[in-house]
Amino acid sequence: MIVNGRPVRDRALARAVAQAYGSVLEAGRYPLGVVYLDIDPGLVDVNVHPQKAEVRFADGRAVGEALFRVLADELA
Repeated sequence: MIVNGRPVRDRALARAVAQAYGSVLEAGRYPLGVVYLDIDPGLVDVNVHPQKAEVRFADGRAVGEALFRVLADELA
């Protein structure tokens, strides 16, 4: 995941990607790729991890749902 140009790990976003792929992939297979998110910097806290490898969104649920919808629509 790349958020505003910063590589990060986010379990909720990774889960949204996996759910969007749903039945498109065989069991035991996982999508491979990079998700680029450009979001208002005021809505992202990058100071939650000493190495800046994780972020916290002001509304993480909305970000995850939006990512899921975009991917699911593209995969449909």
